[in-house]
Amino acid sequence: GVTGVQTCALPICGISRHSFARLRADGSLDLDWPDIGFNGAVKFIERQSDGSLLVVGDFTQVNGIPRNNVARLNSNGSLNSSFNPGSGVTNGIIQACVLQPDGKIIIAGSFATNNPVLRQDIARVDANGILDPSFNAGYIGYSLGFGEPHIVGRAALQPDGKLLVAGNFSSINGYSRLALARLNTNGTVDTAFVPSLQTGSYLDVASLVFLPSGKVLIAYSYYSMTSYQILALLNSNGSSDASFKPNPTSLVLAVVRQPDGKLLVGGVFISLCGTNINKIARLNGDTSPPTDLQFMAPNVYFGTYLFGTVSNTYRVEWTADFNTPSLWTPLFNLTLQTNPQFILDPSPAGGQR
Repeated sequence: GVTGVQTCALPICGISRHSFARLRADGSLDLDWPDIGFNGAVKFIERQSDGSLLVVGDFTQVNGIPRNNVARLNSNGSLNSSFNPGSGVTNGIIQACVLQPDGKIIIAGSFATNNPVLRQDIARVDANGILDPSFNAGYIGYSLGFGEPHIVGRAALQPDGKLLVAGNFSSINGYSRLALARLNTNGTVDTAFVPSLQTGSYLDVASLVFLPSGKVLIAYSYYSMTSYQILALLNSNGSSDASFKPNPTSLVLAVVRQPDGKLLVGGVFISLCGTNINKIARLNGDTSPPTDLQFMAPNVYFGTYLFGTVSNTYRVEWTADFNTPSLWTPLFNLTLQTNPQFILDPSPAGGQR
């Protein structure tokens, strides 16, 4: 999914676009796509397997055609007429959507709908956009002054069909759940998942990612006399994984999992995992080290595999202090003969570098 908050006609690459545009791989505006006329904010985009796009936000029209906060675009950017939620979501906005394998769509935000039954802030629609009455998360309770008012802003689907939701809420369907909950496939609360988050007078969830291990990575901030920024790893039952301590120095605003399992982290931080790194970093994820990684007795020698492009020359450097970039010292240059190629540190200095 892709998030955005553009709300008016502004130029992209010098050309006017209304809340939505497509860029080429080099970052230039794709002129093959039309200027799609959303009359309000686009909040989230989800690409479907056939290339069509689910678009949600705070709008009532697309190219002059009524669409209340949710629409589907064809792969060429035209409006998909077969997806029509009718009166759709009223009295609010949709902040996030999740596409299920069966084609049904979970929508979340700050809204109410009576088409055909009452649903508040979390709902499921069929592939044609009509509300699915079999999914019911019930009443969602909120705490005033607790993050962005009255909103379910994040959602993530697990492989078993259960749904993780996060936002400014204190209860779901009578169960106490502060800012994070897991729902069963019919929308009821999964009582086996009781999240453990730090709390105060303010709590705001910025990102939510489900990992293949069954754990949940959540980025949030809370205020308790002072402001704290948290990037936490939760076990499958919601308890905190105490071994995960990245300790960002400031806000983490987005986390994306790569196909190889590594995690891209973006935000306002200038340090992560005790290493000075500015605003964007990549974590190794929660998978085990690859089997071809070898660490040998450092008092004798130190070696590992170098992955790269054959015939390219690489410079290997060493340091004893990750927090001071100027202390990195060149060790040797190597032209890669095979990929990967095993390399040795010729003088490991007692394994301290």
